[in-house]
Amino acid sequence: MKALILTWEFPPFINGGLGMACYGLIKSMLGCGIEAFLVLPAKKIVCFHLVKPEDADLLQPVYLSKENQRKCKEKKFKNVEERLGFLGMSRDYNAYTESEDETIRKVEHYSVYVREIVKNFDFDLIHAHDWLTFPAAVDLKSAAGKPLVCHIHSTEFDRAGGMGDSRVHDIERSSLEISDRVVAVSGYTKSLLARKYGIDRSKISVVHNAFQINKRCIRKKRIFKDPVVLFLGRLTLQKGPEYFLKVARRVIDIYPGVRFIMAGCGDLETELIHRSAYYNLKMRFLFTGFLKRSEVERILSASDILLLPSLSEPFGIAPLEAMSYGVVAVISKFSGVSEIVRRAFKVDPRDIDRMVSLIISLLKDPEKMARTGLAGAREVKKIGWDRAGVLIKKIYEGLLC
Repeated sequence: MKALILTWEFPPFINGGLGMACYGLIKSMLGCGIEAFLVLPAKKIVCFHLVKPEDADLLQPVYLSKENQRKCKEKKFKNVEERLGFLGMSRDYNAYTESEDETIRKVEHYSVYVREIVKNFDFDLIHAHDWLTFPAAVDLKSAAGKPLVCHIHSTEFDRAGGMGDSRVHDIERSSLEISDRVVAVSGYTKSLLARKYGIDRSKISVVHNAFQINKRCIRKKRIFKDPVVLFLGRLTLQKGPEYFLKVARRVIDIYPGVRFIMAGCGDLETELIHRSAYYNLKMRFLFTGFLKRSEVERILSASDILLLPSLSEPFGIAPLEAMSYGVVAVISKFSGVSEIVRRAFKVDPRDIDRMVSLIISLLKDPEKMARTGLAGAREVKKIGWDRAGVLIKKIYEGLLC
């Protein structure tokens, strides 16, 4: 069974949870005996043929150009990121901070070169992740006559915190209607697709995300003596960073021996920096900007509490990763991850009083905070990707029978 997988993100080039979700899911699928042709956005035509789980880490390209293949073999690269950079891939290419018009242009470019790539490979079905790859996938379904699975990690309603861009809505709605099967990352997202887009619930399968624990990295290593409350995600309306800032201001007034760290980048970054300066939070509130994978692991190992007050979160892998480090997770009740974890505090992101009270109670009782973090770490160990791969395989088999 061979799947053509289209996604806009994959490690080492990631901007949010989509890349890590696809990484974990694809490794699980490979472990179930599914082969994958993975196509990522880049300036040059390149595809990755993945057969074994470890192939998702090596990312050895399959070329259409013999010249590029020869050059890549002759050149010595220090790591996977350097080799992919040579192929025209970069973190800037799939950045979310650009204008919607520029993103649409890149989506169109992606569709054109995907159409060229697939002429050279034999696959059984198409599995597309999020709206950025849907136009290419719909085009291929029509041209190749292959079944299409549309995998929704977030909708325009989630990302925009409201109506958003009508062009994106049109792409999402039409693609989901044309697809043979829809995969939603949570029951929360399934309900939204049925309610907002009118997609038949019987057509939607829920496959929850998980987290692949890197045992070598699970250890605490403090940066500050003071306890740390962390925000980890894109600085956009959807993720609720302004609520995090409001909570920080009030907690610092009551419990000054704490530090709040906002890790990530996005369109609200400048406004948040100015507002934190206006609040005069000084070194008690820090911004890191975008963090590479190793830097994310480092900041999690130094944190005590993760606060993610998202207004709408289809799933949210960051809480699982934080919990694996023994970090206490305070998450939005409007999130998919809240459906599968018990050892996390679930809150209404607009209830500032509740979040302040909760964090203060944890800071004042370090033993309780440590016990809660340890219980969360134990729970996350049981939430792996194996089940997701099995469910995807069953969906594929249902389409190909």
